[in-house]
Amino acid sequence: MITLLLFPLLLPWALAPLARRTTQRVRPEIALWTITCATTALAVGVVASLGVLLLPLALAFPPAAALAELIRPLTAGPRPLVLGVSALAAGALSLAAVRVARGTASEVVRLRVVRRLIHGLPDAGGLCVLDDPRPDAFALPGGPARPDRIVVTTGMLRALGPVEREALLAHERAHLAARHHLFLCLAQFAGWCHPALTAVAGHVSFAAERAADEAAARRCGDRGTAA
Repeated sequence: MITLLLFPLLLPWALAPLARRTTQRVRPEIALWTITCATTALAVGVVASLGVLLLPLALAFPPAAALAELIRPLTAGPRPLVLGVSALAAGALSLAAVRVARGTASEVVRLRVVRRLIHGLPDAGGLCVLDDPRPDAFALPGGPARPDRIVVTTGMLRALGPVEREALLAHERAHLAARHHLFLCLAQFAGWCHPALTAVAGHVSFAAERAADEAAARRCGDRGTAA
């Protein structure tokens, strides 16, 4: 039984090379959905397996010992081995919880910083121009009370010509229209749950960028400029 529960913990290591091949051989929209769904499913499997492996250790304490009969297949085997595996599962689950908490807090802080930077700036059709010499542009998803926005620095606008600016805006609008930030959030969450899925999050990001490039190319009619 323990061996079967270890399988979901090992399977994520095989996803990274498969994800890389998928981004190279499949349409970016399909690759984005496929990799994100696989990553999320594996992350759920990892958390579920760790939770089940944790049970023997939790039920070793007197208040819960009466429930031990419910998990007899898990406790089959040398007791030190069973409790050792359970302790490792507890440690891994705790580490994942800490990574999720810290990562989420970091993202919330970063989002608040960005919103403070653009607060009060003119919003021309969802476009905010930030006075910054560094070339940068990104899509900022909104919410129930906030509209979606595209943030572009003055440095980026100065570096691009009219056609390139149009391609840039089409690229960022594609991110917002397809809600790519949700795919990235799921992939990032999965990466916090298992180290092997951290690399896969990069492939999800790459697929999202390719999908936005394709959408921009269709709108502008120039694949080279959109890329």
